[in-house]
Amino acid sequence: MKIHRHNWIQNIEVGKVVYPLLFLLMMLFLILILLLLLLLEMKARESATNPE
Repeated sequence: MKIHRHNWIQNIEVGKVVYPLLFLLMMLFLILILLLLLLLEMKARESATNPE
C-alpha cells in the first residue's frame, strides 16, 4: 500500500508539470490555427476587392 500511495503522489507531481505544458501547447496550436484562418480570410478579401 505504501508503494502504491507513493506512486500516486509521484503521478500527481508529474501531472502538475505535464498538464500545464500540454495546456500551453494546445493554446499555442489553437492560436496558430486562428492566425492562419485570419490570414486566409484577409487574402480572400484582398483578391475579392482587388481582382488581378
